[in-house]
Amino acid sequence: MFCSCGNDNELITPDDDPVIDDYNPRGELVLTSEEAGIIDKQNSSAFKMLGFFNANSENDNFMISPLSAHYALGMLANGASGTTLQEIKNVLGINSVDEFNALSRRLLCEIPDVDKKSVIHNANSLWFNKGFTPLSSFSSAIEGYNRQKWLVKPLQLTKYQ
Repeated sequence: MFCSCGNDNELITPDDDPVIDDYNPRGELVLTSEEAGIIDKQNSSAFKMLGFFNANSENDNFMISPLSAHYALGMLANGASGTTLQEIKNVLGINSVDEFNALSRRLLCEIPDVDKKSVIHNANSLWFNKGFTPLSSFSSAIEGYNRQKWLVKPLQLTKYQ
């Protein structure tokens, strides 16, 4: 996930052309109690993640993206089962993967509508070895909440001596 900041009057368009826009009426994104609970749990786990990296980093400076980590875990959850799935669901604060997919899609679609200066570009991706085909249920779930089609490139792994 790539993040950037600008001043309050800067809107970055897909062409990366700054447009001055002083008028930005903010809307309200009304969450259900279940959605609010999920977001509270995800915020809590984001701070735990930050604390973990802060305590275990060999460098004074580091950058992590809890949002990107949550989306990456969500992609994994769509293909996981058993204990692995349960552990991912615990970190994400969800009861079901479908619940995560629905909330993720809703946030990606509606946040830019309630704040015209909010732009979300997700750079998470999955890479497959040539010849591997994921299950169609996995692909459609990821494409559903991520709003992106797969970009499949064959991996050319080189063995180093």
